[in-house]
Amino acid sequence: MRVLTHGVLVYFIVQGLQYAVAPHAPGITTILRTINYAGYAPFSLSVSIGLHNARMLCIALVAAIILLGYPFTIPELAHMLQPVGAGILLGQLVKQGLTKEAEHA
Repeated sequence: MRVLTHGVLVYFIVQGLQYAVAPHAPGITTILRTINYAGYAPFSLSVSIGLHNARMLCIALVAAIILLGYPFTIPELAHMLQPVGAGILLGQLVKQGLTKEAEHA
């Protein structure tokens, strides 16, 4: 349940970035355009999956994306799975940052 809750929070943060910051920052607009697949839902869930180290949910998310977008070419598959990889990396970075912060406190 925590994974889904954090996924929803990340989703709202990304949506806020899209409307508040992106019009004034072309770099953030480029990043958001890159991870925008299915309305940022796979990215948001994968950030939460990376934060909680839930490997089975990651496999289920990738399988669901592949099954739901089945008639695809290789570049389309890369575009569909790119937000998942970016989200896992960001989730792991946030987890390490929180762990290091807790050690210093």
